[in-house]
Amino acid sequence: MAIQFARIEFLSRSTGGDSCRKASYNARTIVKNKHTKIRYNFFY
Repeated sequence: MAIQFARIEFLSRSTGGDSCRKASYNARTIVKNKHTKIRYNFFY
């Protein structure tokens, strides 16, 4: 039997949230934000 799981989190830029940082963490990879020029590295 397959076990399914989903999580939804709301992200707000006004509270310091960044979708590139979240995507980098979830994918465990390196993502660069084109607008802020910040590079997030969650590659283990």
